[in-house]
Amino acid sequence: LAQVSLSEAKVKEAEAAIDEVIVKIAETQIHSPMQGMVAVRYLHKGAMVKSGQPIFKIIRTNVLKLIINVDENDLTEIMDDKGRAKKTIKVNLVIESLKKKLTAKIFKIYPIVDTKTRTVSVEIRIKNPNGLLKPGFYCQAEFDIRKKKEALFIPVKAVKFDEVQQKNWVQVFDNKKVTLKEVKTLKYDEDELIVVS
Repeated sequence: LAQVSLSEAKVKEAEAAIDEVIVKIAETQIHSPMQGMVAVRYLHKGAMVKSGQPIFKIIRTNVLKLIINVDENDLTEIMDDKGRAKKTIKVNLVIESLKKKLTAKIFKIYPIVDTKTRTVSVEIRIKNPNGLLKPGFYCQAEFDIRKKKEALFIPVKAVKFDEVQQKNWVQVFDNKKVTLKEVKTLKYDEDELIVVS
């Protein structure tokens, strides 16, 4: 009887060990909360993982997001009375690396104005069913909102932003005197701004 009891205890111990292994195997299966593809693998097979440590970076590329900055003075051209994007505005996209031209629509207009550039971020979503577009591609977005016959360009380095007054200033040289003048600008590229007023 003693040997039978000992054997039964060993069987229960072995079953408990099997249950523990089954639990550990279940913990090695990783399920992503979203569908997509693995963009980055942070760990290699066999590595130990701490709780909360990222293992993979999962991305979805069926729809891509493009953020552009629009001058606050041009918002009325793309925004309706409720602050939403007008559905009639079409955005022409040019992807130089693929030599492709696409059209899209404005998805969302962000509610905050950047006080330094006086621009608002606008989100455009691009459908990418074949996965031809890759995250990080350089893309040029164009849409006609307002045409100007003439524009005054000024170097970015010539404009100083006052954090306290939330204004842009330039130094103007006139009649052998230097004075400060407030200007409103629109970003043209990395080196130049357009003086709006």
